[in-house]
This record gives sequence, structure tokens and C-alpha cells, in this order.
Amino acid sequence: LDLAEKVLQTLVCVILGLPKTWGIYPMTSVLRSHSTVSHTLYHHIQRGHVLVRPDLASLGPGKKVTFTDGSLGWYDGIVMATGYTFNLPFLSKNDREHVMPGVNEL
Repeated sequence: LDLAEKVLQTLVCVILGLPKTWGIYPMTSVLRSHSTVSHTLYHHIQRGHVLVRPDLASLGPGKKVTFTDGSLGWYDGIVMATGYTFNLPFLSKNDREHVMPGVNEL
């Protein structure tokens, strides 16, 4: 990074905090790509309106969700807002159809 980018990146991190503070792990520097297109995401994470969780390890039984860090939670719904095609190979074909209608037609 050149000096101007370093200064700007430092300012962004001072104002918003480091992305990893909020559970967001961008693959590149803060200025090279956006971890989200939402300009209000950090605001909602900071106030507890949005919970950022680790990757899913498994679903069920019932509403139980196990995360890759070993933590558990019980949820009515899961929003997978990645912007990418996702795959849940640990689910049975029937469960994938329930979670992602039409996925078995792909």
C-alpha cells in the first residue's frame, strides 16, 4: 500500500473499528473490497441488532445450530446473505430442499 492508502485505511479502521472486531473477515485490505454493500451493517452489529456468527458446522435436530467454533444456538431462521452460491453438503437431499427450495433442480 502506498502512504495515502495506509493513511485512509487507518482512518477507516479508527472510525469503524477493525472489521474482525465485528466478526467480519475480508479477504483483502479494507480499501480493496467491501465485506458488505450495506453502509449500515457496522451500525447494526455495534448495537446488537445483527449477530455475526462463525461458519455453520451442522443443523438440527430441531432449531439447533452448531457453529465451527463449537458454539450452539437455537434459531427460527438463518439468513445466508453471502452473495455467492452456497453449498450445504452435510445436509441430506430432503433437508437441502427444505432449507433451499429448488436447489436439487440445479
